[in-house]
Amino acid sequence: MIVNGTQNQTGMYQNAYGGNKDITVVTGLAGSQTDGSSKSALALPTTARKKWNISDVVSDTYALQFIGAAKMDANTVNLAHKVAGNWQPITKAE
Repeated sequence: MIVNGTQNQTGMYQNAYGGNKDITVVTGLAGSQTDGSSKSALALPTTARKKWNISDVVSDTYALQFIGAAKMDANTVNLAHKVAGNWQPITKAE
């Protein structure tokens, strides 16, 4: 699952060679837009601090809800993801 649109961007971007890209100055490559033009430079929100660490950036508040089958026992299931082919819980059982 990918959750997008949470505004957790700092304005720090990476160019095609792994270096910093200042999108407030640098435009996109020719043909990067659907009409064949280049993506223009962008104005960032005042909360964009241009740093790699996103732990303290402003983001949207949101919630995800998972609805299982009616016969599912909430006491015996847990949200998990696969790591090296094995299911690992994402949250504590309680």
